[in-house]
Amino acid sequence: MSARKTPIGESARLGSPRKKAKRGATWLFTLLTLGAGAAAGMAALVASTLIAAAQTLASDFAPHDYLASPIKATTLFPPVPAVHKVVNVYDPPPTRSFTPATRLPATQGTHDEDGTSETEPPDGDN
Repeated sequence: MSARKTPIGESARLGSPRKKAKRGATWLFTLLTLGAGAAAGMAALVASTLIAAAQTLASDFAPHDYLASPIKATTLFPPVPAVHKVVNVYDPPPTRSFTPATRLPATQGTHDEDGTSETEPPDGDN
């Protein structure tokens, strides 16, 4: 009795019903994304052209007095007197050169990471 062995690649091609659906979904996503971008670009192009044309027509028919003098800014914004203040600016402190820390004199016991020594009682009472 013998069993026929199928190669791994062949079994993956034969037994994968989602492969075509996945490829179709990728193309659909790409098509929808690019299509939506193209549609938005065309809509913006057409809308901006129509709005520019409407503004041109409105400016042609709107009444405008070409002999009017411009408004002086002082009528809308009254002058403000200058403010003089003394501001003290302090220089930053001078930089110090780095000096390595000196070693402390030797103690009788050794210290743990939490700072306690072996000679101290464990409850911390001295």
